[in-house]
Formats: sequence, structure tokens, C-alpha cells
Amino acid sequence: MNEQELVYKYSDWNSYSKEAINKRYFWFSKPTNFNDPFDSNMGILMASPRTKAVFEKQDENGRTFFEFIKENTDEFGILCFTSPRAEGEMGDKGYNNLHFWSHYANCHKGISIGYDLAKLKDYYSEKLQCNASLSEINYIEKAADIDNYDFLVGENHTKRIEGIFGPYRDDKHIDAFFEQILLFKDERIWGLENEQRIILAGLALKQLKSSNPFHDIGFDIFADNGKGYRLPYPEGNVIKEVTFGVKFDKSEIESAVKTILKTNKSVKFYKAKLDFVNANITREFIE
Repeated sequence: MNEQELVYKYSDWNSYSKEAINKRYFWFSKPTNFNDPFDSNMGILMASPRTKAVFEKQDENGRTFFEFIKENTDEFGILCFTSPRAEGEMGDKGYNNLHFWSHYANCHKGISIGYDLAKLKDYYSEKLQCNASLSEINYIEKAADIDNYDFLVGENHTKRIEGIFGPYRDDKHIDAFFEQILLFKDERIWGLENEQRIILAGLALKQLKSSNPFHDIGFDIFADNGKGYRLPYPEGNVIKEVTFGVKFDKSEIESAVKTILKTNKSVKFYKAKLDFVNANITREFIE
């Protein structure tokens, strides 16, 4: 399996990541808990006079459209991955994204996990019978650019923001808007991440609460701390490879390998190395 068939998730190697692997689940964080205060912040909708005029309108209950959106999106769950970039760019192999190693893997002390893209892409959509597919981030130059963006609201059918929240409010269109607005990030800061996301929007959360399709999983989907959701990932060999960071504690590698192999078979393990000539990350296979 080559890198183009994998998506990668970087994390620290701690009690939380160990539990997620042992119990085979992903953590979907609510956007209010992101480390970047701009990410998925609905304040973007008030960034220009054009969009502000749309979202200051009130509904029949005297609540503005902006309040309605923020109330809903703050409860959404978001799962983030990265995928390989074009050859020669930072992160072109997926496992060698220096930005991710520094920000999400405890300054190279953690791990990078390569997951089977085909098994993840539409898994939650099929389980929840609504849109919860893996989607690419749209990188924009500045927040105000969104008022010139065409939002997909149906097959081959798009509308601008004022068309979605204009003279009518169609729930289907609004849900499609929710899912797309959370796929915008600032290109200046995050453009090198090549991120993909799975979003648990309003309909997906309703499905989880009313007819949970996951049974006998051994953990609570709706986390006690209210910061996100734990959802099981597909059965079988979803984890295809694991790369230990250049600063990962060598004395813990053996036990880490055993932990991962308990619930995921046929995993390839690597140790990251510093390539000083190209200022890049390479790796060597662990026998």
C-alpha cells in the first residue's frame, strides 16, 4: 500500500492515545476546544458587511441567524487527518509533515499513524445514513473571501450565503452550509497541513442520539467532559503503519508496538530520522 492510499493522524503517546487504540475509537473534538481560536469559529460570518447583514437577521423567535449557527456548530464533532502533498513539498509522504510533528505529536515525541483511506472515507456516512465523509479543507487567503464562495446545497446546485439564509431557511441547505463552512482555514498559517476532516454535523448527531448504530463498544460515545465524542472506527486492519517520532522514548517502542498489535494486525512500524541535507523527516523500518 503506497502513501497515497493512507491518511495520517499525529498525536502524543499518552494515556488518551493508548486508550483510543486499545478500544478502537477516534476522538471527534468540538470546535470550541481547538487550539486555533480562528478554526471553525463562526465569527468568520461577521467578518464583512455583506455577510454580517445576512446573519444579523432574526428568526421568528427573535434570535439572529448568527446565534442559531453558533449554537449548533459549537456542538459539532470534528476529526482531523492529513494526507500526502505533492512530491517535493513539506509532508509529501504524509508521515513527514514537520508542522504536524511539532504541533500535534508533542514536539516529535509522539507518533504518526497511517490509516486505510478507503475504509475511512465513507464509513461514518454509511453508519449514520447521512453525510459524514472525509472531506478536504478549503484554504482561503482571508476570512472575507467566504462571501464570494459558492456553497453546494444539492447535486450540481450551489448558492451564495445570502441565497441560503435569504427569504427562506431550508434545513437541508443549512446543514450543507454548516458542513462546508467548517472546511475553511487560513492558507497563510495552515496551508501546509493538507488537512482532511470528518464532521459530525447536526443530522449525524441526531442519528447518534436517536438510533445509535454502534453497539457493544465498551465506552461512552458522549464523553463525560462534554468536549467531544468517541466513535469506533471500522473493524479489521484499519491502522496500516505507525511512525515513532525522532524524540520518541526508545525504551517505550517495544511496549507501544505490542499495544498497537493487540487490536490491529499487519501493522508496519518505523522510526523517524532527521534528514539534515533536505531539512526533512525520513524513517527506517523496525524489524
